[in-house]
Amino acid sequence: MAIMGMRLRFSAPVFPGDTIYCKLVVEESRDLGRPDRGEILLRADMLNQNQVIVQQMWTNVVLRRKPQGAQA
Repeated sequence: MAIMGMRLRFSAPVFPGDTIYCKLVVEESRDLGRPDRGEILLRADMLNQNQVIVQQMWTNVVLRRKPQGAQA
């Protein structure tokens, strides 16, 4: 695994006593032209107890792929 870049956005304050949750979404995936590697754009939304997004992070990650025909 390799992190190729990262972007953060802080959109609301977090206070002592808040409960923070994280939701991960794969926004994109692409072939790198190698059978053993692929790249994804991963978005992480951090939400408070009121479901307000307090921070977002976008990360490009290169991951090892499963071999062609491998069982899940």
